[in-house]
Parts: sequence; C-alpha cells; structure tokens
Amino acid sequence: MKNNLTSVKLTAIIKKIKKKLTNLWPNRKILIIDDLETNLIRDVNDVAVHVHMYYEEMSDEIIEYLNHIPLKFHLYLTTDKKKKLTVLKDKFLNLKNLKSSKFLLTPNKGRDVAPMIVSLGKELIKHDIVLHIHTKKSLHSTKLRGWRRYLLRSLLGNSLRVKSILNEFYKDENLGILFPVPFHPVHPWMRVAANFSNMENLLKREGKNKKIESVSTDYFPASSMFWFRGKAIKSLVNMNLSYADFEEEKKQTDGTLAHAIERLFVSFAESCFLTSKAYSTCEFDSDSGFSNIEWLNFYISNQTILNPVLIFDHAYGGGTNSYSDILVDKIIDEGDQVIRIRSKNSLWSIEWFKADEATVFATDKISDLFQTISKINPSKIVINSFYGYSDTYKVIVKIIKLKRLTGIQLEIKVHDFHALCPSPHLLDFNNKYCAVPIDLSVCNQCLKKNVAWHFTGLWLPENISKWRSAFSKLLHEATKIDFFDSSTVDIYKKLFNFPDEKISITPHDDNYFNVTLYPDTSGKLHLGLLGNLNIVKGLYIVNELSSFIKKNRLDIPITLIGSSMLPLDQDVTVVGNYETSDLPRLISEYKINVVFISSIVPETFSYTLSEAIKMKLPVICFDLGAQGNRVKNYDLGQVMPLNSTSKEILMAAQALLKKAQNKNDASLHVYN
Repeated sequence: MKNNLTSVKLTAIIKKIKKKLTNLWPNRKILIIDDLETNLIRDVNDVAVHVHMYYEEMSDEIIEYLNHIPLKFHLYLTTDKKKKLTVLKDKFLNLKNLKSSKFLLTPNKGRDVAPMIVSLGKELIKHDIVLHIHTKKSLHSTKLRGWRRYLLRSLLGNSLRVKSILNEFYKDENLGILFPVPFHPVHPWMRVAANFSNMENLLKREGKNKKIESVSTDYFPASSMFWFRGKAIKSLVNMNLSYADFEEEKKQTDGTLAHAIERLFVSFAESCFLTSKAYSTCEFDSDSGFSNIEWLNFYISNQTILNPVLIFDHAYGGGTNSYSDILVDKIIDEGDQVIRIRSKNSLWSIEWFKADEATVFATDKISDLFQTISKINPSKIVINSFYGYSDTYKVIVKIIKLKRLTGIQLEIKVHDFHALCPSPHLLDFNNKYCAVPIDLSVCNQCLKKNVAWHFTGLWLPENISKWRSAFSKLLHEATKIDFFDSSTVDIYKKLFNFPDEKISITPHDDNYFNVTLYPDTSGKLHLGLLGNLNIVKGLYIVNELSSFIKKNRLDIPITLIGSSMLPLDQDVTVVGNYETSDLPRLISEYKINVVFISSIVPETFSYTLSEAIKMKLPVICFDLGAQGNRVKNYDLGQVMPLNSTSKEILMAAQALLKKAQNKNDASLHVYN
C-alpha cells in the first residue's frame, strides 16, 4: 500500500524516533530508514531477490510487496511442490520490474534457508545486492501474528523505503547485511538456547577458529529476512552444505540447523570482512517495535480496517491474557478482524489482527487513542481487563460514550475483582483477603495504605465509591457479563445491581490439557503445588506448612511444580517453569499424590485446579471463590476454612489421601 503521509509528518516522526533509539543493543548504531522522497545515489544493474514460497496462497501479498522495488531485478523463486511451482511461475512472471527469473523445485527441508544456501548460494553470491524473503506464518503463537507483516513492510513497505535501503549499501561499500530490528515479541528469544551444538559445528566447519563466545549471538536478522551484499554469505556457501545436513520438517520452533544459520549470518559476513547493521523504519518505533499511531489512522482512512471486534485487555501475562489470545484466534477463524488495546507502563498498544497477520500501533496519550478509535466502526466491544491502565476512570467514560454512540454490544469478561477494588484479588494492606467489607470507611482507609497492587501514575480515588461508581455504570451499559463460576457472581452482587439476564456463567474448558498418564496416589503423603507461587497464591501459607513439618520432624515432602516470586522455605522442592503437557509426568516423577491449591483469595476459575481434577488427583483448598465451589463438588476434594492451622491442613490432606487410596483399592477389588 502506498504511503501517503506528508513529508512534514514523516520528518517529525523520524525526529521523535531518533530521540529514543532501541536499547536492545546499546553498543551498536541503529539506522533509521525513512520514506522521504529520494533518488538512488547511483545506477543499479544487479539487484536480486530470493523468495521461498512454501505457502502458495501468499503469492498475491508477496507480489504486491515486490512491486515496490523501483528498478529492474533478478528473481529466484523456490518451492517444494511441482503443482505450486507451475501456479507461482504464471503469477510471478507478471512482476512489473522483472529483469530475469529462475524457478526451482526444492525439498521441504531447512525451511527457507536450505534453498537459499544449497540450491542458490553459488548464484546469489555473484550478485551485488540481494533480498531474501519467505512466506512466514508463525501459526504457533498469537503474539507472533504480525511478524511477517512487520518484516515485509520494513523491507519492502514502499518504493521510497526500498530506495533508502539500497542507498545505505551505496554509501557504505563494507556494508554486508542490513536487517530490520527484531519484531518486539521475539526479543526474549534472541539467544543461543537449543542451537548451541549446531552453531558450534558450523563455526568449526567454516574453519575460522571462531568460538561461540566471540560471536554476537543476540544480533542477527530474526526470521532470516534481510537485504545483503551477495558476497556476505560466501563463507557459508563455501561450506558446501547439502539437504542431507538439514533435519526433516517437523514444525520445529527452534534448535534446527536453519535456526543456527540464522543466528550466524552476521558472523559469516564478518568472515568476508563486511559489517552488518540493524535498522528501524519511520513506520515502526525502534524501542517498542510498534507502528506509530499515524499509520493506524492511515489504515482507517483507507478503509482497510473493517468492523473489528474491539477488545480491551492488560499486557501483564497470565491466564487473562491467554484467554484473550484464544478469543482473538476464535474471532479471526470466524472471518472477522480484531483491534485489541492493551496498556503497560503508560504505553497504549493497539493490535490489529486479520487472517494470519497483525500490526501493532502505539501511543502514550489516551486522548490520541480514543480520537483514533472513534473513527473505527467496531462490531462489538469486549472488556477483558483494565488492570494496570493509567486512567481507568477516563477509559470507562470514553468506552461508555462510544457504546452509546454506536449502539453496539458491550461484553465484560470477569477474570478478577478489579471492579470492586484497585486491588484486583481483594488483598488488603496487610496482604490478607478483605472479604469485601460493608463499611466503606474500612475500604477508604485501606486505599491509602494498600500499595501492593497499584502502579505508579495510575488514577487511584481517595474514595472507593468513585471507583465502584465508574464500574457500576459500565456494568449497567453491558449487554452481557461473562463469569466463569457462580461464586464470582455472588461476590459481585454484594456491591453491584445488574439483572440476571445479563449474566452468563461458562467455565473454561480443559480441552487444552490431555492426560494419558494418571499419577499414582499410593504411598506416603507428598503435597504438590502447581503454577507460580506468590502472596496471592498462598506463599506465606506454604512457608508456614514447611516450617511446621520441619519443627515436628514429619516426613511430608512439599514440591512446587512451577516457580516462586518470593523466597520459599529451603525444604520446599521447586521444579521451575514447565510445559502443561509435562504435568502428569512431573507429578509421577516427584511422587506427588495430593494437590494443595493454596490461594488465600477467591479465584474466578483456576486452571491448575482443572488440571489436578483431570489427572484424578486428590485436591485440598480453602473454602473461597471458584476453587472452593468446584472442590466441594469433586469427590476427591476437601475444602478448609481460610484460618486453618498447618496441623489442620496436613491432617485433612492425610485423610483425603487415605480416601483416595481406599477408593483405588475398592476399584481394584471390584475389577478382580
């Protein structure tokens, strides 16, 4: 799509970006590629493009981007099926600046990297400047939906951008690789990790006596889309790799030879005495990786964004965000678009999802955010969470105004108790469950002291009534209020009055968790905790239990499958973070036979409880919220009063384990 932002506006954006260049690589200069009117520094006769087309259906999109190249170029196209190749050839031969073309059938091994190096390497190194791109989907993660769009727009967003990129190579004869700053969600994965062995072998094969320690392993073109001088990959091509060196395709997300090569492109260029540079464009903020909000207005004015579902959510992770990701996927699968608005550290991110792609925009001003949103014609508004918003009151007022103006549906998903209190889990200033006092003076005194769940710069009223009044108006405007357990409805109705016809109670499903190995509940008591432990999740209770066990010399192990945000008693075994699919194996390996849901506040559902129940494990918890409500209806469950002593908790756990073992013995007897 042609960029129609004025040069004055572009200049202002570039100036703003230059003031806050990325901190990802403090010791490296990050270029800004602009879209200002420019001419090529010199005539160019030798530009080549390699496109690996695994996903044939993306051909129109790729062709649209390649048509932004403002000069004649050589095309190399690879794909893995003869039928695909025939269709693609017919399409790509119509590129407007095509100078020559070569279409190759290649094995489906080594993703885009093997075709580039094995099949075409010796030809690509002869060209002056080369662009390497491919059809990337990143289907394994909602967070990565926008990765391909970000890369293609950075590399080929418009003809002025391409000219600016080519000029960088003409200004610096030693420039070997020019690649976009990594897509923002990818930053945490810019490391060696599972690629160490393959990277070490490649360095040995290159024969330059390099060690991994001497290579910048976090500085590389993530996803292997980049512009380069042909000879920059000569060292790699000279290794004479074959398709036999690459693994069979099994939808791997890391650890393959292709992933290792990706991390070493910069090193290979250095072996050819060439430098590499990362760049940001004027479309993307180099600190966050988000597009500037001016581009969101641009897409709206061009009617590219069509009747999206508007979702408000936080950006702090956990089950609430997971729910939001699933909701986005569901809406997209139904053929609709989504605009998801999230806030963190006073920065508003606006994610635009459609089909298998996304673009993320950003602003630090609520006024700019809602001025832009007012131009969108949403089909529905969904509130997933306001947690951490810089001015919750102002956001609520503006959402109510938007809802009344458009007359569309407004749905609220109740993941916590944020509507009742800025402390969304209802912990008071003593880190105790407050039980929602009737006396408002108690709440007002707590507001002044309770800082555990507050963020710097947030709107915090002196009077709790103002906070609840805002949410009361929002609940009144809601078309539908989704709860995940009836206990949450009861707590909300202590303070808010809304008709029952607005209420929907739908528990989260447990289809994400498949159990084939059921843990053994025989043997002595071994208490297990699941997930990440903090004050809300009962960390202090667990420490008291461990101290009691030690003091009384009891032989009762406690194991946390997960991690802890604060120090735990040294006798508690901490397994660390885990994949949910590994849970049955870990439970069996550590011989856990009773699960303790130790939360000291009411949960609105509890995924870990669902997992324990699906594994048919005995479960003990406090008589609070959804966890208490659900455990009461579970035949291997036991609820306890919140003020129960360590001794009482352990006695209840012992009795529950005995019940489970007797049940198993009875089942075996009947079977025999």
